[in-house]
Amino acid sequence: MQTLFRPADTGHILFIHDHIEQDACDVPFGRAASRLQLFHALMQVQGWHVDTQRMLYDRAYACERLALAHTCSDDALRALSVELFGQYQH
Repeated sequence: MQTLFRPADTGHILFIHDHIEQDACDVPFGRAASRLQLFHALMQVQGWHVDTQRMLYDRAYACERLALAHTCSDDALRALSVELFGQYQH
């Protein structure tokens, strides 16, 4: 079985296979994709890199980036990190 993802910012389709799917982040697209784009932009303002595509399939990486964002003094970034973290807790 494969799960298909189509990130809005690339137009590419990512295939997550069964052996990876157990660790894959089950983040619904649409609104979540736009929230990840906002997260990326807010992280850049802080000078921090984030690979939004990697956040779609690497839960450990996503949680590390979200934890870093939560340490920021930017209220919007901290609130968004909490919101997105909830998406990874399924």
